[in-house]
Amino acid sequence: MIFTKENNILKIIFIIFGMLIGLTTYFISLKLALVMCLGLFFALFTFYNINVSLGIFALLSAITPHEIWNNMFIMLGSMLYLFVFTVQYFSNKRKGIDLDYIAPSLVMYVLFCIISLFTGWGGANSIKVVSLLFSCIIFTILITNTFTTLEEYKKLVLFIFLGLFLTAIYGFYQKFTGIEIRADFIDLKTNGGLPGRLFSTMSNANNYAEYLIMFMPFCVSYILATKNELKKILLTILFIPCFIALVLTFSRGAYLALIGGAFVYILIVKPRYIPIILVLGILCIPFIPDTIIMRFSTIGKDSSSSYRLMIWEGVARVIKNYWASGIGIGPSAFTLIYRAHAHQSAGNAMHAHNVLINTLVEVGIGGFIAMLAYLLKSFTSAISTFINSNNEEVKYFSAAGATSIVTFVMVGMVEHVWFYPRDMLTFWMCMGLTWAIIKINRGLKQ
Repeated sequence: MIFTKENNILKIIFIIFGMLIGLTTYFISLKLALVMCLGLFFALFTFYNINVSLGIFALLSAITPHEIWNNMFIMLGSMLYLFVFTVQYFSNKRKGIDLDYIAPSLVMYVLFCIISLFTGWGGANSIKVVSLLFSCIIFTILITNTFTTLEEYKKLVLFIFLGLFLTAIYGFYQKFTGIEIRADFIDLKTNGGLPGRLFSTMSNANNYAEYLIMFMPFCVSYILATKNELKKILLTILFIPCFIALVLTFSRGAYLALIGGAFVYILIVKPRYIPIILVLGILCIPFIPDTIIMRFSTIGKDSSSSYRLMIWEGVARVIKNYWASGIGIGPSAFTLIYRAHAHQSAGNAMHAHNVLINTLVEVGIGGFIAMLAYLLKSFTSAISTFINSNNEEVKYFSAAGATSIVTFVMVGMVEHVWFYPRDMLTFWMCMGLTWAIIKINRGLKQ
């Protein structure tokens, strides 16, 4: 064998790398050293293929159990991808960030969040939550500007699809081994006989349902966009466990969002099917399981419903006094100010149980309007892309983007979706997917 200078340099690198690993394991535990090595390998792989790396990150952020999950993963991930993107830009390996696909309303919302750090009462906790929020928003910008072709885009959606499927399988394992029926998740008086609610890798069933309901439209579009019939059948089979998992969360907000989202998706893609779907829906009512009927029948009657009403009563008082500037972002600011205005039976709430109302409370009327404008702009841009595109795949995925926004708003009417950071990440990744397909469509036309 002929040893070249390059081979010798490579050997030296491996020797140094091995010595560093040896020294590292001497000072820290083997488990931590392994995690650090995997993290280093992942970072190096990101330089090699940032698109696949983002897909793996989306997958890992879904399947990591709640007990292992750390919100720092989101912040570290955003910094890594932003760094790699910047290096590749200055190395002339990719184009920079296209400002045409960053809505001015998003910029305004970010500015109001920054202002809230100085005018609010959250202190260090607000800085922490805002940093996490901005890290999630970075993923929107990166996805929009990194995935520039339909093939790259579909690979990311496939990773997300795989994440939904694996969490569903893990949830079924939970179901098989037994899920504890917890009084803090279910009103046992009005929901007698309801089994334990599926939560899979998330902290509770509502969080898991929110994750599913926002990503599902993209998975459905991936199936419909697949031209190979055998692959389409296989993907449909893989999607069924995801749907069953959503049902087993027994999340009423997610059920309503599913119905509303499905209606909007069909209205966009195949409006002529609406009458048929409505008739089929009515015919299916007798076959709906009793547990689901019971969940719908308890809306407005159980302690969960009354608790939300009492929270909104207190929140209305907060808005009356702080509608202009807001109280600051995060649970610390909310609990500090809300308790002075709360209903006597709902004084321990940490958020408004409504993502849009919570936005109004935190950043005031300016930030609230900016967020509404951003959602509306994203929705209308996705619809416009669907109407004007001649590409069938683009049409399906733009419809998914619009539908995902609808499901977010609907489930957000009764849940503060962003309170659980992984659901916050899910939303902003969905926004990235929405704007990415809009940008890809423009590229196809040129």
